Amino acid sequence: MSNRTSFVDESRERVQSAYNNAYHNVETEIQKLQKQIEGQRKDLTKRTERQLKRIRKELRGNKTIRPYVDRVESLRSDVSKELESRGKALEKRSKAFEKRIESGFENLLGSLNLASRSEVDRLDKKLKRVTKKLNALDKSMGGAPVSSKTAVAE
Repeated sequence: MSNRTSFVDESRERVQSAYNNAYHNVETEIQKLQKQIEGQRKDLTKRTERQLKRIRKELRGNKTIRPYVDRVESLRSDVSKELESRGKALEKRSKAFEKRIESGFENLLGSLNLASRSEVDRLDKKLKRVTKKLNALDKSMGGAPVSSKTAVAE
């Protein structure tokens, strides 16, 4: 029985080792492919940028098309600035809206006589300060320290 157990263990170890090697090989190949793809992506990006520069240069060189190219670039710049401006305005409105929601939520909690998160945090800090003072007082009197849970329970 012992020989059979050791044979099974050895077989299991060999299979596990083969699996680990195969997994490692696959992982290595995937990393190689990722590096290769990333390199190809960078090359394609560079080639595309060079071609765009060449096309822009050719279009600017064409006197009949140049005014249109200039106008398109001007419009692109204007649109970019407008989008940035609207994005900032939207962010401001979003923050104002969040504040209004928080205020309304706090009012709702107040009308339901429930504590808000900030109130619970404030009470927790006070409880910790009181617990520290009680512990210091207990130590000076020779008693056991008080945990914040026992202070709440009492």
